Amino acid sequence: MTERGIIICQDLIPAVQDGRKMQTRRVIKPQPPSPPQPTGKSVFLRAEVLPNGWNDRDPYAVVRFWYDWNNTGKHEDDVAYGCPYGVVGDLLYVREGCYINCNSFMKNTVSGYYKADCTTFNSIRLTDREWDLYSNRKNHLGSFAGRFMYKSLARTWLETVSIRVERMKGEYYLYADEIVESEMVTARKITDPWVWVIEFKRIVKV
Repeated sequence: MTERGIIICQDLIPAVQDGRKMQTRRVIKPQPPSPPQPTGKSVFLRAEVLPNGWNDRDPYAVVRFWYDWNNTGKHEDDVAYGCPYGVVGDLLYVREGCYINCNSFMKNTVSGYYKADCTTFNSIRLTDREWDLYSNRKNHLGSFAGRFMYKSLARTWLETVSIRVERMKGEYYLYADEIVESEMVTARKITDPWVWVIEFKRIVKV
């Protein structure tokens, strides 16, 4: 079982915490190539997911794309991608924006609040590696984006219960590789994407 960070849109974090959001759709990168369309033949792009990887020692779920000529089920030109969020059973900690307003260089601790709902955290001790990263920052106090959040500050832990792949049709907004329902300041548009569908449940990390 591996622990991995995952960035979730700040507006959606309350829904994760109270159980209303139990899955996320993440764009597969790179997107699989579109199938060729030779004259007189039909070519379909198929996808097969191995949610636990190629074997028990594989740390990533795998999706294998392949061309199906004339709907015969015969594999052609296979290409495989690993899921960056691990395998079923792995733990995910939500990396979210926070504001650090106090620290102690004697105790390696920080205090502040999470920007999603202004919940405070007090005197959380960072690991030695995290403290090295923190102490080398130009600004020690202020706002931190989710991608820079330290694992020790994680308050929301999730266990992956299912990984699958689907093709979405239409135009969607994309935020930090996640498909979101509405436009945000930093969101961009994407059309007909293949996505990882990761289902999870919230757990209490001890």
